[in-house]
Amino acid sequence: MPRLRQEGPRMRQAAQPEEMEGAGPGVVQDVPGVQTIRVSCPTCGIHVASVPWAEPGSRFTRSSGDTVAWLCVQTCRKAVSEPMGAGWRSVGPICGRVFGRLERESGRGRPGGLRCIGVDGTSCRKGHKCLAVVAGRDRGRVVWCREGYGKKVPGGFLSQLTEAQRASAGVVSGDGARWIDASMAEWLPNARRVMDPFHVVSWMQDVLDGVRKEAWRRAKGTGAPMPKPRAGRPRKGEPRPERLASRIKGSRYALLKNPEDLIGRQRDALETIARGYKPPCRAYLLKERLRDVFRMGDPEIAQDRLDSWLASACHSGRQEIKDLSKKIRRRKDSIIEAVRLGVSNARVEAASNKIKLCVRMAYGFRNMDNLMALIMLRRSGMPVRLPGREGQQ
Repeated sequence: MPRLRQEGPRMRQAAQPEEMEGAGPGVVQDVPGVQTIRVSCPTCGIHVASVPWAEPGSRFTRSSGDTVAWLCVQTCRKAVSEPMGAGWRSVGPICGRVFGRLERESGRGRPGGLRCIGVDGTSCRKGHKCLAVVAGRDRGRVVWCREGYGKKVPGGFLSQLTEAQRASAGVVSGDGARWIDASMAEWLPNARRVMDPFHVVSWMQDVLDGVRKEAWRRAKGTGAPMPKPRAGRPRKGEPRPERLASRIKGSRYALLKNPEDLIGRQRDALETIARGYKPPCRAYLLKERLRDVFRMGDPEIAQDRLDSWLASACHSGRQEIKDLSKKIRRRKDSIIEAVRLGVSNARVEAASNKIKLCVRMAYGFRNMDNLMALIMLRRSGMPVRLPGREGQQ
């Protein structure tokens, strides 16, 4: 891999080559910003000259850095370090320098003109280490990411925006994290908060799975006793008590999947549970009624459906469903806004999955700055191209 060859002290940085007063030709003065190097000339002696093919503060040429960055976007850094002849510890800083230069040149990673943004938190390492991600919801491009979790983390991004940029962000989508609401109340008080439909339905799915597990424990005999079976011979299609536990255990996907996506075996399992034990069936119907709220195109109809669902959940007789109804009641306005605008957090969640893929491919990152630089190179839409092909799309 090409490296800079130098004499004497390490390379210096300069902004533009400027000739020193009283010095011979080719002697330049150090100004921050442009790479310079000490060279030895037989005529002029040792002097500092700027080179256009070098990165400031780097031992590698600019074309080598661009090649490493392009390969890192395509594959893991272990596969990059071997053919490029660079240590894997050098690959991360190279990506950071290339990202900084591309951001200055293109401005793709700078926040601006964001009408609808999505906020999400994703895990980046063990020990509850999280990464806060802000992405444009239109294309799912990441515009900002930092390590941490809580109100102060997205505040660091929103504080960088001007008043006009904060005023243009009219919609903020996300999950039910309270730190998103706290950041919006401080920095974006006029933006409309949108609750992601997937997370709302997933809350009910978690409750439904808990009801299914309780029904399985009762049928197995390790939990509270099941209701006494009906006297007489079982009706046609009604499962025997000893087989009900195995049917309930294998019905997880039948209860969580959408009805239109069920296959024949899963439909049979759902019908068996409906005949054999009612609590999972009632929770399943509540889950489907909650999904119907987001299918309504009219927000007024959706609000009526949601009010009806909240009333049914409060009178369901199960404490976990009552607790969920209180949680959804607090998010009622955000849920109706999601129906009115037709907005979800799907693109931001997809970006979070790509970030997890970056971490998984590298088997973890020791330096979080290198991870964030690689995320921005992959997910911010910056034009990372091989050297000599800058004009190609």
